[in-house]
Amino acid sequence: MIFRRLYYWWLCTLLVALGSSSAFGGVVRYRVDFDSTWSAETHPDDFPTANPHFSRLIGGTHSAEVEFWAPGGMATRGIEVMAENGVPSFLADEVTAEVTGGRAGSVVQGTGIGRSPGSGFAFVEPDPEFPLVTLVSMIAPSPDWFVGVHGLNLLGDGRWRETLTVDLLPYDAGTDSGVTYRSPDADTQPREPIHLLTDFPFEGTGPLGTFTFTLLPPELPGDLDGNGAVELADFTELRERFGQQTLRASSEGDFDQNGVVDLRDFGILKENFGAVAVPEPSSLLLLSLAALAFWRFAKRPSILPQNS
Repeated sequence: MIFRRLYYWWLCTLLVALGSSSAFGGVVRYRVDFDSTWSAETHPDDFPTANPHFSRLIGGTHSAEVEFWAPGGMATRGIEVMAENGVPSFLADEVTAEVTGGRAGSVVQGTGIGRSPGSGFAFVEPDPEFPLVTLVSMIAPSPDWFVGVHGLNLLGDGRWRETLTVDLLPYDAGTDSGVTYRSPDADTQPREPIHLLTDFPFEGTGPLGTFTFTLLPPELPGDLDGNGAVELADFTELRERFGQQTLRASSEGDFDQNGVVDLRDFGILKENFGAVAVPEPSSLLLLSLAALAFWRFAKRPSILPQNS
């Protein structure tokens, strides 16, 4: 009896595993939740009481052939402008150039945090060719300080990671010599390498927040915030993006992937308004097979000798 139970337990587990959305495959979709804890309580030294915030998230998916920033490396123009002014367009252009060159998959853009502590989000769509993600945001106000990840691999042992949380530490881009949050512009010459900030005003403090990457179920057209339902919040976010040019990424609101957020995308959202994501048919089939296997083996007479 015990061997029979172990057998159908193994069979059920195998079928469910085969149906898991985390299996190695094509393009997948992650939601990145940007949660900031940076405050006067966590970082009391020189904390900017007027409008402490983070700029809009910017980055991309890419292969190991390209690196957009790393500790010890020199800041590109895109990293410099992001870290000093919170402007994402230059770094977006650098990622776009690598997309054209075949070393990156797509630009990643997300919300900022209007006042810290707070939260923002972005969507990332990696694939087996471009499983790495780089994502950054300016600490504002600051001379050239930022948080982010570089070359973070969302694939582990041939499977997409279900969830991953990364602590966000402060980095200096090495392009401005200011030492306080509101230091006047002081161009660093010669430029310094990007480095972790461990002295004033971050001495003895912890992370400024976290990025949490969560693997999402198959995409539901119109579900812009990735919560599994098409609702008013998606309409509000799409309205803010109306007219924006995209890289044909549905995660940017370009549901028909024609390169711009337009009225057709509102039409797609309207058609799916109120819809809720459900498991893929293949997953439902495999789960049904697992249940059937469990039932059949549970009903099957034991072929093992019975104790008298």
